[in-house]
Amino acid sequence: MCQIELYIPKKEELWYRKRMMEDPKTMDYNKGYFLDSKNYYNDTGCILFPKEDWDDWYEYFINNEPKRYYAYILRKNDHTFLGEVCLRKIDDTKEYEMGIVIESIHRNNGYSKVAMKLLMEIAFEKFHAETVRNTFEEERTAALHLHLNAGFSILNKNDNIVHLQLTKEQYFKQNKSML
Repeated sequence: MCQIELYIPKKEELWYRKRMMEDPKTMDYNKGYFLDSKNYYNDTGCILFPKEDWDDWYEYFINNEPKRYYAYILRKNDHTFLGEVCLRKIDDTKEYEMGIVIESIHRNNGYSKVAMKLLMEIAFEKFHAETVRNTFEEERTAALHLHLNAGFSILNKNDNIVHLQLTKEQYFKQNKSML
């Protein structure tokens, strides 16, 4: 198993998030998806993340557990950032939406599988989530494979969008080492 950890970035380390969000190869999965933001570019999937936005973004996302969780995926042996993960609580429920992005140059190395395991540990063992959900385009086969292997089930599919969830019962029933 690759040695990674989830790392809460310092504000001055948001240069990495900026680099990822503005990299067309990393954000290619996001291309053509409508986002209501002046900083979003439909043709590339990129989202501008100017330095003047860092303070507000950081205050909103960092140190707001269990409502929101955000971390970089960090390779331990050389302290390289590999991507990011997040959890967002859905209103006043014990349900969360999740996200995971591996920077394009680090894909296909098994990092997403380990990062998913670590993120689900936080969701279910630390935040006591009842359900974790994710939604994305069905043609994102690597993402679908990752989620299904982590124990997620498909709730439904419509208009090429797949809606997945992992319940607390599913998480604790399966052998966590298989995530």
